[in-house]
Amino acid sequence: MTEAVELVKAGKKAEARELLRDTCRANPAIARAWFLRASLAETVPEAVGYLERVLTLEPENSSARAWFDRLRPTVVEVQTYHCFLCPYEGPEEFRICPQCHANLTLDIQATLQNDRVDDRQVRIAIDHFKALGEGADPFDVAYFLGVAELNLRNSHAALQHFRRAVQCDSLRGAQLRPTVTELERRPLIMAVDDCLTIRTMIANTLERNGYRCLTVTGGVEALSYLEEISPEFVLLDVSMPFMDGYTLCKTIKSRPQMKGTAVVMLSGRDGFLDKVKGRMSGAADYLTKPFEPALLLRVIRKYVHTKE
Repeated sequence: MTEAVELVKAGKKAEARELLRDTCRANPAIARAWFLRASLAETVPEAVGYLERVLTLEPENSSARAWFDRLRPTVVEVQTYHCFLCPYEGPEEFRICPQCHANLTLDIQATLQNDRVDDRQVRIAIDHFKALGEGADPFDVAYFLGVAELNLRNSHAALQHFRRAVQCDSLRGAQLRPTVTELERRPLIMAVDDCLTIRTMIANTLERNGYRCLTVTGGVEALSYLEEISPEFVLLDVSMPFMDGYTLCKTIKSRPQMKGTAVVMLSGRDGFLDKVKGRMSGAADYLTKPFEPALLLRVIRKYVHTKE
């Protein structure tokens, strides 16, 4: 903010506008940035739009309220449409945001197949919604988080948010019940690997092919999730800190509710002894990294079938 103010003092308003635009794009939750944009707006409708953003974030901001009330009556009513995941607003309704490219609909397959979404911007939006206080509408927060997670191809997390939205408001939640049902029909796969690249590849492949994928970074985190859920299939990296894949596999298979769950080990080594060790720990199969998405799908389809 200080840099923008200094640019204004130096008479460089165009540069200040550009800096503030980038600031709001990176973090839409900074009310001060929107207020400064209003002060630099080139038209009254533009200023009113920025002040609306300020009042959404800070309803008790008296300066913004007084300014907004003074300007608002002079503006001819024009319908504007907002993306709830980024600062974009425009005069035409849209299903996919022209700026962050997020799919704002409940079309699950289209959202999961969308390769253009700005993941960074969506994560910023998720942090913003999670930080909202008690004054926020719990249904809206849960709904927005669900759509955001779906755009990040985290359909299991999206399902939890949509379920919470239905619980918050059964009337408005009626629109979400078909989405909840559709997500529940997808077999849940847990992938445990400390490598972000591997986790991302697995999640993208599975989410786009009819599965829900829950990715976790290690054994301790995996066991905490398994206290509450029972995935239909588990992928385990062999080499992980604190608890290796063999130990985790034995622990998982020792649980009565997981005895029939197929576990496949992932390893960068293709040795005979490694495969034998995997079998002895209870694994049903063994994949050598790196592997192609098509091979991953073939292995999973041996043990799990998507529900019609």
